Amino acid sequence: MTRREKTILVLMAGAVAYGAYEVVFGKPRRSGGGSDAAGQELKSFVAAIGESAAAAPLTAAERRAISLVGTPWPASPFLSARAAPPPRPAAASIPAPVVYTGFLRAGGERLGILNGREYRIGEELVEAGYVVRDIGPESVTLQGLGDDGRQVVVRIEVETIKQETQP
Repeated sequence: MTRREKTILVLMAGAVAYGAYEVVFGKPRRSGGGSDAAGQELKSFVAAIGESAAAAPLTAAERRAISLVGTPWPASPFLSARAAPPPRPAAASIPAPVVYTGFLRAGGERLGILNGREYRIGEELVEAGYVVRDIGPESVTLQGLGDDGRQVVVRIEVETIKQETQP
């Protein structure tokens, strides 16, 4: 046994002996631990806090917490994990609608705005399950990624803005 271990054991034995002495020969102590003036001050402080809390309106969450004070707790405080349902196969999913709202030609490159995003020929649409095959000023041609590989032509949607004439 090292010197350090011996020192720790001696200190521990001294603490146990002092605790035993206090239990057997110690004076009984008051549980209040303070003067009467301090106790009165504490009681008046608690009463003032209680009055101010009673005057403040409670939120719905606070009322719910207070109503749950006396209810029994669950056996385990941890949430029970449930397995997620298996994902549906991609073939059974219905393709999302595609909206063609803009066309841009920059040099030899053509861009189409589909569902608010810019796409080039050959790019895959993020949410719809199609690949862009052709982009024109009036329509865009898409090819499905599924087993059938069907082609869909989507016409551009143009929003007309009416201008008011002033008299």
